[in-house]
Amino acid sequence: MLDRALARTFANLSTLMLVAFVLTLPIHMVQAYLFKDVLAVQELAPEIRSFPEGRQVRGVAKGDLGAERAAFLGALGLELLLLPIAYRAARRVIEVDEAGGLPGVRDAWSHLGGTSWPSLGSGPVMVAAALGAGAALLVLLIGNLLADMASADLAWAAFGLGRATAAALFVALVAGTAAALPTRSATAAAPPEKIDLY
Repeated sequence: MLDRALARTFANLSTLMLVAFVLTLPIHMVQAYLFKDVLAVQELAPEIRSFPEGRQVRGVAKGDLGAERAAFLGALGLELLLLPIAYRAARRVIEVDEAGGLPGVRDAWSHLGGTSWPSLGSGPVMVAAALGAGAALLVLLIGNLLADMASADLAWAAFGLGRATAAALFVALVAGTAAALPTRSATAAAPPEKIDLY
C-alpha cells in the first residue's frame, strides 16, 4: 500500500507541488515582505543577537529577529492547518490520474467537495511526512544560501520563494501520499479477500 501510494505521489509530484504552491507562496511571500528588513540582514543574525538592548543594524534589533522567527513558525503552523484542504485538491489530482486523464492545478482546486477521507494507517503518512520533512529541510537550506547571495533589496523575495518551495514540497508529499491511499468508503465497500490454501 505504501509503495503504491508513494509511486502515485512521485508520478504526480510536479502537479502536486504546483497545487501546494497555491497555498504556500502567498503565505511565505507576505511573511517575508513584512519582515524584509530583518531578512536583509539575516547573515548578521548571530552578531545582532549578541547586541545590547536598543542597538540596531539597518533598523533591526535583537527583538526583531525573534519576531521574524515566530512569524515564520506561525506561517508553517497555518500551512499544517490547511493540509486537509490540500488533501482534497491532491485527491482530485490522483483521481484524474487514475482515470487516465491529465491532472491540472485549476481542476484540482475547483473540485474540493465530496472527497472521502483516507483510511489512514499511521505508517504511510508518517513515512511521507518524514520524507517530506527531510526534503523540505534540504530545499530550505539551499534556498537560504541562495537568499544570502541576493541583494539586500531582494533578499526577502528570495527567502519567501525558498521557504514557499520547501513548504510546498512537504505539503505535496504528505497530501499526495494520503490522497493516493484507499479511502474509507472504498475500504469498507471492498469485500474481504478470499484466499484458497489448497
